[in-house]
Amino acid sequence: MRKITLPLVALVAVALAVSLAGPAFGGAHVTGSASTLKTAKKALRTAKAAKRLAKRALADGGTQGPQGPAGKDGKNGTNGTNGTNGTNGAQGPAGPTASGGASIDYQTGPNEKILSSSDVRAVGIGTSGTGPINITVRSRLIATAMVDLRERTAETTQGAPPQASCHLEYAHGNNPFTRMGEGEPTVFLSGALNDFKQVGVTGYADVDPGSYDVRVMCRQPGGTGTLGVRQADITAVASGIS
Repeated sequence: MRKITLPLVALVAVALAVSLAGPAFGGAHVTGSASTLKTAKKALRTAKAAKRLAKRALADGGTQGPQGPAGKDGKNGTNGTNGTNGTNGAQGPAGPTASGGASIDYQTGPNEKILSSSDVRAVGIGTSGTGPINITVRSRLIATAMVDLRERTAETTQGAPPQASCHLEYAHGNNPFTRMGEGEPTVFLSGALNDFKQVGVTGYADVDPGSYDVRVMCRQPGGTGTLGVRQADITAVASGIS
């Protein structure tokens, strides 16, 4: 309030001085009497005092005070609307693939592979199945095999027909074969001569770059009579994964 009050006081003083000086210095009836001179001097002193008062008021305006504390945060505004969905990126190139496979038809009984309680390779050459599958990047190796089995002889014990089980194996380079997956489908034949059954197996394994071989192995885990492999097929495909 001081900045406003003092200048007002000064202005009032100046106005008073001017009002007093008016009759002394202006007008048509100026005389040289002592009372007029006295009034003029008084007005002059009043004007000087008003001037000093005005200067003091301006000088005493003071420096700017410190900044006041910050006000409280306002309430959060409402959420804006969601932007539009971006466009789908272009599809990346397909990962490298590799594959291998083998197929055989023994045609007649004498050429069939006879099953026993130990694993017998159903198709392939030597210990191999699909042959080398050369993989250049980390990949998922997926294999499928179908094996046709025939009862070479009828069951020798009534109510004990032969059984057959098959599974997949894979090997990296010259390393030993490892079972692919945990499943081993088992079929029961009828026990009659020349009865046919088909066993299907599938599996996969995630592998590092290298050369791989996949094979299907079958056995006769129980029952009586003799089983042979009449036909067999195996296919393996490797596709790159991240």
